[in-house]
Amino acid sequence: MLVVSTACFNPDPVDIQETDSPTGSSSGAVTSDPATGSGTSVDPSADPTSSGPSSCEVCVASPPEGWTGPLAIGAGETAPSCASPFTAVAFEAAQDIAGADASCECSCGEPTVDCGELSMRYSTACAGVAGAESFVGVDTCHDTDPDGPTVTPFFTPIAGTESCPPVADVDIPAATMTELVLCGGGFDQESCGSGEVCVGAAPDGFEAALCVAQEGEHECPAEYPNARSAFTDVADDRRCTACNCEPDAAGFECASELALFGAGGCEGPLGSEPTDTCFDSPASFTFAEPTVTGSCAPTNTQPTGSIAGEDPITICCQ
Repeated sequence: MLVVSTACFNPDPVDIQETDSPTGSSSGAVTSDPATGSGTSVDPSADPTSSGPSSCEVCVASPPEGWTGPLAIGAGETAPSCASPFTAVAFEAAQDIAGADASCECSCGEPTVDCGELSMRYSTACAGVAGAESFVGVDTCHDTDPDGPTVTPFFTPIAGTESCPPVADVDIPAATMTELVLCGGGFDQESCGSGEVCVGAAPDGFEAALCVAQEGEHECPAEYPNARSAFTDVADDRRCTACNCEPDAAGFECASELALFGAGGCEGPLGSEPTDTCFDSPASFTFAEPTVTGSCAPTNTQPTGSIAGEDPITICCQ
């Protein structure tokens, strides 16, 4: 059975000239003799009680030089197993190989940015900057030294740290194909004329016409004129272009909540205020871990690549 996934499958054809028939008969594929061009039968350790193939029905042409056969072909979504009298696997291949393009989606995860230090701008009645001071340390008590009655705390995100993790959703649809198994065995030359072998009927579930086969692309011999192509390997490079995320033009903002105190050392709580808000200067404060708002735009990812058969095998049938 040919099994093909997104990875490539490359089965080596079985040398069925050395395969014993389970029936004990003189059996095997016939491969032409390159020196003479005539067919040679195989004599694997046969059952001495056997008088020859038990299902010899018709004489057919021996395979020409370089070809393997005669072979029975089984085909299907899952190829059948070789069966008597064609019991030896010669080739496994596939045809009608197809597969839809990859499905590609790209999205962006939660943004991240280095919010840097908290800056405290001192002013008079929320107008006119009277000074500024920076503070480092989340959930740490900070004493202030205001130069005016009001303050505005804020973060300035550090440029170049903005990012959103790209989230690629790639689906490679399953490939479809027709699996082929080419089986040989159960042949006898003594019952036929020169250049012929005697074969049995193709097993149930196999095609009636017998064939010869050879790796590569070739013209069919006159004795087996009907060509069909198949492949012993599948190349599948269906993919998606890269998924990336770019920050929106509006950029990112960092925000936090400040707990305010009326005395130094974070004594005498006064309540809380958010960043980017002007309020009366406290004597001390703490601030929480800042949160980030903003978004990224995902790239328009596209499917690429294709699926196709490779390493062809030529099959020629009666």
